[in-house]
Amino acid sequence: MHRLLKRQLKKVFPQGLADDPQLALLIDLVDQAYHDFTEEQMIIERSLDLSSNELNTKNANLNALLNAMPDTYLWLDKHDRVIDIRLGQALSGIFTPHQHHQTLTDAIYNGDMSGLSQHLSGVRSGCKPNLYEFSLTRHGDELFIETRFAHLRGQQVLLIFRDITVRKLLDNYMAQALDESKRTLQQLQDVINLAPIGFAITTLDNQVLMLNDYAMEKFNLDSTQVLPDDFSQLIANKHRPRYQECLMPFQTKIQATSTKNRIDVDICPEDAPCFTSEIAISNLVLEGKSIIIQTFLDISERKHLEGQLRRLAQTDSLTGCFNRGHFNSIATTNLANCQELQQPFSLLAMDLDKFKGINDTYGHAGGDAVLIAFCERTQQQLRQEDVFGRFGGEEFIVALSNTNHKDAKDIAERIRQHFSVEPIIHAQQTIHASVSIGLITSNGSKDTLEDLLKQADEYLYLAKNNGRNQVYS
Repeated sequence: MHRLLKRQLKKVFPQGLADDPQLALLIDLVDQAYHDFTEEQMIIERSLDLSSNELNTKNANLNALLNAMPDTYLWLDKHDRVIDIRLGQALSGIFTPHQHHQTLTDAIYNGDMSGLSQHLSGVRSGCKPNLYEFSLTRHGDELFIETRFAHLRGQQVLLIFRDITVRKLLDNYMAQALDESKRTLQQLQDVINLAPIGFAITTLDNQVLMLNDYAMEKFNLDSTQVLPDDFSQLIANKHRPRYQECLMPFQTKIQATSTKNRIDVDICPEDAPCFTSEIAISNLVLEGKSIIIQTFLDISERKHLEGQLRRLAQTDSLTGCFNRGHFNSIATTNLANCQELQQPFSLLAMDLDKFKGINDTYGHAGGDAVLIAFCERTQQQLRQEDVFGRFGGEEFIVALSNTNHKDAKDIAERIRQHFSVEPIIHAQQTIHASVSIGLITSNGSKDTLEDLLKQADEYLYLAKNNGRNQVYS
């Protein structure tokens, strides 16, 4: 008999157990439950070992992607101490290796970083933009660096440094050339045609006067074709209002070379593929006339890599559903919204039955096939607003916003039946599998997500302990 059970029985029956068949049967059932719990604990420990291996693999993939990026990434905690540094080749020799308790100013070899630190404080307080430029001297040459700030959880901040020296020197050279020699528009075209970025010179009402060779190629135009009447027509409809808002100050307040702004938009030429671009806008006075210069660079590949990084950080690599951290983030927000609106909120805690036996019989490849099939079939039963995540091993969770207990149970039953009825075919083998589900519904209370997860797990345990392949609530 289990030690804990013996202690509890001694408290209730200090004189010894009563000779009651029903009591003896109850003691046997409880004792068996303790043994079953020990077995389940061993299964969970093995599952955690598998989850740890998957997390290490995902971390290695993220590190490989970050190391492949040309920019330098610096991760700060809420006290502006460096958590990690990823050095890009373009800025080698500027940043020091990561050391314990290193500050932002300690991470950069030379230069006065007080301006960067002050701007970071302004970014944290919301009074400064998430973009800052500064210069350093390296090997006797002036180096211009652009810094972008991204807010992370826990008041942490990610700083992304990029070498913009070429762009800066090109901008300065163009301005000096125009101021000093008053070159004509054709002379300007000769200077900027060699630039590896797009140039568009427009009037104050955004009529296109000139495009350089890079822009002509991106827009699939040649010298015989008429230039667009309005550069705004090239901007995707969904981004056009934001672009017009950014352009307006340059159309109304002309200050030669002093007013600048940047914006990321999709550019969709009439006869060429759309691409994501970063547009920089500036004013210029040429031969006594005010014009607008818009430079742009195709950043589609960078945006794609950023999207891959976000997906890797948010999803489970095997099944494609949300990982535990991202699920908790979304589900916590959804629960708060439901509580504010006094709407019901339901959770389904799901665990594949006898999954260790499936792995032992069909190998880990067979087990992976079962996990993937379960996720695909479960997604078919969920609504677009439902949140589906993998908690590790064969454990999964679903958050159902604005869903009462009856509707949530109907969804859970559909998931259970849809998965258990049709076997999984893998490597010419037929695998039969089922799932046990614990259901909990919160009706406008102040329960936390952690509270609801714990209750759902308790019902899941009852479902497993009472025969598996069932919904318990």
